[in-house]
Amino acid sequence: MRKMRKKMRNIIGLMLLVLCVTSVTFVSGHRVAILVFIDGTEVHMHDANGSRVLPILQEGTTFVPLRAIGEAFGRSVEWDAANQAAIIGVRPDNIPSYTGDNIRVFIDGRHIIPKDASGSIVHPIIERGTTFVPIRAIGEAFGKAVHWDDRNYSVFIGCGTFVITSAGQAHIATMADIIALNPIDVIARPRGEARQYTGVPLVDIFRRLGVDYSSASNVIFASADGFSSSVTIAEALDAANMFIVITQDGEPLGTQAEGGRGPFMSVIAQDPFANRFVRYLVEITLQ
Repeated sequence: MRKMRKKMRNIIGLMLLVLCVTSVTFVSGHRVAILVFIDGTEVHMHDANGSRVLPILQEGTTFVPLRAIGEAFGRSVEWDAANQAAIIGVRPDNIPSYTGDNIRVFIDGRHIIPKDASGSIVHPIIERGTTFVPIRAIGEAFGKAVHWDDRNYSVFIGCGTFVITSAGQAHIATMADIIALNPIDVIARPRGEARQYTGVPLVDIFRRLGVDYSSASNVIFASADGFSSSVTIAEALDAANMFIVITQDGEPLGTQAEGGRGPFMSVIAQDPFANRFVRYLVEITLQ
């Protein structure tokens, strides 16, 4: 009987230990398979050891690993334990002393106060030794627009979306939408030179987003640099001809700032001159 009681105490003790460890591990939120895109390119988050780390969702705010998001923006990352400070990029000349419990964030020498979409202050969190920061605040601190796509469980920082307008209704198309439609390789011959693109038929995007094209006769494509082009609705609905692409010759299109062509471009496979291809695609309007 004594051995039985001892065994039961050990079992109960083990159960309590597991519950305590679980409560500490997940107290800050739960890991979710959220896709993160910066300027149209998907970013995979890793910790200092190179292990894949999923974002954390806590009370509607997405948190990502500090080191991963800093390096994704091409910045060095430093943790200053003495000052309870996460430093991204240039270190401040002077970090004021601090006795509070919350982690402070400095980006290129500036102290930022992270806030969520509603303007409420949100503080970085630590889980399993990794510091997580609110992704919206970090993106906006770098001067980037931040868009949450609840259809695809994705966060877009900077460019990575375009708008489709039809019958007075706007639809946001994202890189996640393109990926979800299983992009295919497309061969086009602009100016007689065969090029391989990867993308999806425009009509598939219309269907995915519920775009009404029943009364349209023309489709206009607009670029971030002011260029525009149009096709007939028949051309636009031809699944073997009209594509929205995200790579060229196996490489991401890149952005205008990077000297690229994207992150989205409209391609007409049967247009030999490419005069109606639209780089830096930002808007599609059905008329």
